[in-house]
Amino acid sequence: GVLDLVTTALYTAKKLGKNTYFEFKQDNLAEIDRKAHVLDVLKKTIKNNSFELHYQPYFNIQTGELVAFEALCRVVDGNDYIAPEEFIKIAEDNNVIWEVDKSAMAGACKMLAVFQDMGIRTGISVNVSPISFMNQEFIPEIEKLLKRYKIFTNSLMVELTETAFIESFSRAKDVITALSELGIRLMLDDFGKGYSNLLAVMKLNVDTLKFDKSLIDEIEDIRSNIIVKKMIEIADTFNMKVIAEGIETRMQFEELKRMNCTMGQGFLFGKPMAYEEVFPFIRSHGNILDLAE
Repeated sequence: GVLDLVTTALYTAKKLGKNTYFEFKQDNLAEIDRKAHVLDVLKKTIKNNSFELHYQPYFNIQTGELVAFEALCRVVDGNDYIAPEEFIKIAEDNNVIWEVDKSAMAGACKMLAVFQDMGIRTGISVNVSPISFMNQEFIPEIEKLLKRYKIFTNSLMVELTETAFIESFSRAKDVITALSELGIRLMLDDFGKGYSNLLAVMKLNVDTLKFDKSLIDEIEDIRSNIIVKKMIEIADTFNMKVIAEGIETRMQFEELKRMNCTMGQGFLFGKPMAYEEVFPFIRSHGNILDLAE
């Protein structure tokens, strides 16, 4: 109602600081309505446990072997999907992100159990919000899922952005150690996007660096090319693997292969696919070198 709009306007103005004003416009009302709608859909999806997982493959760039799939959470809204860039932020702001991440982790473990029953030795990585990663229930939940689905060691991977350990490095290190002891590998997502603290990464038990798409987009640029090449060399020195995400052209693939990049992911090799598309893909497209022709 009107009172809610006034409260929102006052709150926004307060956030902007003293001696400022905030002009509340129709666009602001549309934005509030949209956020309320997304939150409503999220809560219904959580209640019905109706999240969908889509899977995007990544491969060993050097050998062509299918390595794993990244599990990507999808929220259905009628005949459409709400973009992760939109619903994740709203889920975090409204304290429901833990429920989203729990569902994604459970779905990924269930899929791994199916893979194992079929003799498919392919891992799955799951994106986890920094908020969920620092949640006291995070490790117990992982332990429960591993016990329920009897997942092979090293088949489940957790993808995390650096913001997870900016606030509490020691807490993050403890969680990473606990994951390692459970046989779960940690990937650092969006590496190279903005400010990346390479020194901090070296002090953590990170298995894989996942280079942000922005670096791969500009790999023809001499500066980006040198940065990627040097980061691959540093990662290799510290026995860390590297994934380049967002590979869309043959040139990018060839350049990364020449640089001895370990793994790659992108539309050149496969878009995110629904559950029923995964198995035909594995049967017919088991090698990146065939896909890149």
